[in-house]
Amino acid sequence: PSLRPFSFFPTFVTLNWFTRGIDSTMWKWLNRMLDEMRVSSNVGSLPAGIELPVLRREVEIMANTVGKMGFSVVLSHGDLKPSNVMLLGDDPVDDDVRLIDLDVRLIDLELAGPNYRGFDLAKLFRIDPSRFSEERFSEFLSVYCETAKVDESLAKEIEKETKVCLPLVHLEATVFFALVVAMGQDFGGPSSDKARWEALLRDRWAKYMASKATIDVFRDV
Repeated sequence: PSLRPFSFFPTFVTLNWFTRGIDSTMWKWLNRMLDEMRVSSNVGSLPAGIELPVLRREVEIMANTVGKMGFSVVLSHGDLKPSNVMLLGDDPVDDDVRLIDLDVRLIDLELAGPNYRGFDLAKLFRIDPSRFSEERFSEFLSVYCETAKVDESLAKEIEKETKVCLPLVHLEATVFFALVVAMGQDFGGPSSDKARWEALLRDRWAKYMASKATIDVFRDV
């Protein structure tokens, strides 16, 4: 399916008055989940190698590293995945469709707030080597800049922000699934499928560890 509709979001626009003195809420969200784990009587149920001190250390490393890169903070959705994007209507969408004619709605806004511009984009793409296309990503960034009315010369900077935020996307998911395992609850009630949540935790942790090196590639770029 075409990715053009996903670029048509005014929330992606960076506002200078919004970014001054405001940091990403990501770190508060992550630390709040870690604090909830700390007081849980089930925190010892976390798998070996993904214990609370390990997670807290990784969050601190990411906060210190990404925080120093000076990335743009925008009004972010916070959980921008295809299942949270609704395209209303039954007509097929192709690359020639006029963006203004699309009726696009975002749902699940509980994590919306100040966050890194690249975080939403990284969460949307979830760069999977078996499916990811640099050509399509470049095309998306070109349309993104056009729609947001920013100079296309910023595309490389946005690409850097997106790829650096990819490990952060995986780390956020790791901490969330760790919280579910440690609390023995999911969505407000007792968890009836601990094995599933632990499998998701291990999967996101493995993806985080595999993607951490991305930051070193872009650190001095």
